[in-house]
Amino acid sequence: MKLKIRVEGLRELDAALAQLPKATARNVLRRVGIKALEPMAETARRLAPKDSGDLSESIRVSTRKPKGHGAFKEA
Repeated sequence: MKLKIRVEGLRELDAALAQLPKATARNVLRRVGIKALEPMAETARRLAPKDSGDLSESIRVSTRKPKGHGAFKEA
């Protein structure tokens, strides 16, 4: 199964964000990202196995990396 996704308007978005102070643009992207990802987190919570302890409660949308979760840790 092949999936095609088309994204439009990124140049315009970039231009609009460039007109804002850097901190404001970063905060706008952060708020929008969290709001956009919350439905996916809700789905993940709903689909988490019920016998997995507090897995479903631990699923969160955040802009911060949890402590102790480095990217690509070597074994």
